[in-house]
Amino acid sequence: MKRLILALIVIALLLAGCGGIKFQARREVDSLVLDSFIPLETKVDKAITDPASGTVYALSRAQQQVFIYRDKQLVNTIGGLGSMSYNFQRLTDIALDGDGNLLALDQMASTLKKFTAGGRYIASLELKDLIQPELLCLNLDGELFLYDAAPGEIVTVSLLDGKEINRFGRFQIQAPTAISCNRELVCVYSAGANSSKVFDSFGQLLQERSGQVLADIHGNLLLIDKQISTLPHSGWHQAEEQQPSQLLPILEEGEVSIFHDVLTHSGVWGVNIFKIKYKTAEQ
Repeated sequence: MKRLILALIVIALLLAGCGGIKFQARREVDSLVLDSFIPLETKVDKAITDPASGTVYALSRAQQQVFIYRDKQLVNTIGGLGSMSYNFQRLTDIALDGDGNLLALDQMASTLKKFTAGGRYIASLELKDLIQPELLCLNLDGELFLYDAAPGEIVTVSLLDGKEINRFGRFQIQAPTAISCNRELVCVYSAGANSSKVFDSFGQLLQERSGQVLADIHGNLLLIDKQISTLPHSGWHQAEEQQPSQLLPILEEGEVSIFHDVLTHSGVWGVNIFKIKYKTAEQ
């Protein structure tokens, strides 16, 4: 009997621990603050910031390289065409994992490469079930979502072995250029159409909206369409008549990425880094 009680206590503790990891208190966006600006000589396609280390990663698809900045200074460059561990055959997207490591997607090799914050190669994951992986995002639960351009689908992949878990979005998404995700939502953006489609993490289409929609770690949707705005939580299942709350104007074009509480905008003249401020319980 004592062993049974002890076993039940252990199971309860494990479930409580998993619950603490899985769920995070929802916090509404209060404001955005321009934290810093990094001037660049050449425009990059995408940039993403790790607030823990203060590292900014800037992707250039033309040069097949990732530039790594700290304190606005270039500290390392990885990539370029080649067959070494730090090279790529066709680099198409980057993301960060929960530890701040850089994930770089090599479309032609159908491989995801992991690097430390400083740019040292760690390991590779072969994406066995994908034909033409082009875009990626990773949520805090370690769920990896990739856009496979050959069938035109979003594929959920295991980080353990690279195997497929789920597919969705076929015939619903057209020529996407960016995806973002949190524990609940996956946002797929097409720059050509300037529109986003929002799915739940199981693949059900929830809504379509003009502009680029991003999902933050607290369950908020942020809209980039000449303005940075926040969408109400009730708007997940609503049409575009749900009015966004404007936060800050963006006057130039460029992709916007999100990681934790930081928005990174790869503009014409350089990288703009915005800090997301959240409302307190008293507000």
